[in-house]
This record gives sequence, C-alpha cells and structure tokens, in this order.
Amino acid sequence: MRCITAGSRGRVKRGAAMPSSIEDVEEAHQQIPHSVWLEGPEYSARQIGVRGIAYETYLTARPTTVPPHVLIFYTSADTPIYRRIRRTEERAQVRTGDVSLHPAATRSRWRWRNPIHVLHVYISPALMRAVAREFYAREPGVLKLKHSLRVEDGALSRLSEELVSELAGEPEPGAGVAVRALGDQLVVHLLRRHVSNQITDTDRVSSLRSFVAAPLGEPLDLDQLAAHIDVGRHHLCRLFRDWYDMSPMEYVREQRLEEARWLLEATDEPIGEIALQVGFSDQSHLTRWFKRHFGQTPGRWRQRRGVAISD
Repeated sequence: MRCITAGSRGRVKRGAAMPSSIEDVEEAHQQIPHSVWLEGPEYSARQIGVRGIAYETYLTARPTTVPPHVLIFYTSADTPIYRRIRRTEERAQVRTGDVSLHPAATRSRWRWRNPIHVLHVYISPALMRAVAREFYAREPGVLKLKHSLRVEDGALSRLSEELVSELAGEPEPGAGVAVRALGDQLVVHLLRRHVSNQITDTDRVSSLRSFVAAPLGEPLDLDQLAAHIDVGRHHLCRLFRDWYDMSPMEYVREQRLEEARWLLEATDEPIGEIALQVGFSDQSHLTRWFKRHFGQTPGRWRQRRGVAISD
C-alpha cells in the first residue's frame, strides 16, 4: 500500500494510471486539499479502479463532475456532509462504515465539516452496461445509479473490501481474474439494489420486434406482447400506433405475411405447411390475408416467380 501526499494546492502525485474513462477523476480532486493513501494499479480492460483519499475539512462547495460511477466508502468519518445536485441539496451524518453512491458524470457540490478518510471505487458506465447486458439477458435501457448520500449495505462493503485487497500491494498470480470476478459481482449487486433500468419506448419496440420474429409460428396475443415489455395493453397499442401506425396484432400479421412471401419465393414447400410455419391456422386462412395484403393468392404469387407449386 503506497501513501502519496498532496502538495500545497492539493495536487496529487500520480501513481499507476487509472483506466481512460477514470483518468479525469484526478482533475476533480485538484480542487480539494487531500492526500492519497491507496492507489490501485491499472485494470483498464475492466474499467474499474480504487483510490483511498484523506480529505481535510471542505466548506467551499465548488462544483465537480466525475466521469465514472463512484462508490464512496467512509473508512474514518463522523461529520455532517452536504451534497447539492441541480437544485436539490441532501444532508446526512456519515460515520465509519457508511457508503455514498454517486452516478457517473453528475455535476455536484459537496461540503463537510470534519476531516474524513474515504475509499473510492470507480466503475465505468461501459462496464456496468456490459454486465447489465448479461444480467438482463438483453440490451438494457438507460441505467441510472441511484443518488444516495448515505446507505447501509453490508454486501456492498464486503465486496469492496475484497476488491481492495486484490488491488492493493504487490500483484499476485490470478489477481486480474479475481478483480474481473469481483468487479462483476459488485456491478450485479448494484443492478439488483441500487440501479434503475429505465427502458425507453425505443428499447421496448426493439425488444418486441425480436420477440415477434423469433416464434412466428407460435400463437401470440396482446397480453403476451404487453407482458414481454412489462406494460399494459393500452400502452402497447399506443406504442404501435405511434411507431407503425397500426395495432400490435396487425404488425404481427404483417410480419407473418412477409415471412410467408419469402418462403413462397425461396422454397418449394407446400403452401399449407408454410401457413402453419408462419402462424396461420391453415392454408385458406393464409390465402385470405395474403390476397388482401399483396393482391394475389399465394399460389399465383409463387407461380409468377417461377417456383413450381408442389401442393
């Protein structure tokens, strides 16, 4: 563990470089008198880092912006802390063992009355999104770490302590693997307890398109579609009117007809089998809707494109 002392202007001698998305943390620290008691080595591939900092009393409340998400663990503290984000000011009495959560790229002003020792764990938004992609088994929406000036979370503290033990001191065999695993566990815990996944309408529509395309031959109804994106039927219908100017079930039927058209042109499968493959009850059901949509029966469509009708 290396101790790095701040100069008269609070400038810290740089230790091992932090990952690229975390480097600007140093600039934010220039404003506040401090010393660094722990500097973790670089693990840029995982976009996660740690730094132990001893801060003096700070009452000027200059605005700062830190690029990554920051978990602030108070290793020695007993002081009122004020944090202002936009027009909202929070106040909390923090003590040793407490944790603050600060979202990435959030402009804020901080003040505290007594000196504090903290451990910062920096997590890049790219890492959180990569883990969230596996966590949700799909592309996540807008991930937002909750603003929390003071939380009590034993699991969070334990994971951070294990992470620090791997990052501090001389590197040991397998340290990189351990850090990757602990970093993933830390992010998973945040996703479970402290992160909101704000799915946008764009995300919902994209997810539904994939959902509809996967099992075209399977029965689908409004309730299934609405449940897939966790909205009500009214919201679902509004989404499709806004995006496609049609109802959800009209969209499903159109996708089935497009798939049937492609199969008619690309294969010589019987029309009755194609009808079942794409979700119509039988050949006459497909024929009725196909003629209404394309102006011709499936057989005529196939015949005009030179594919022999095998049924």
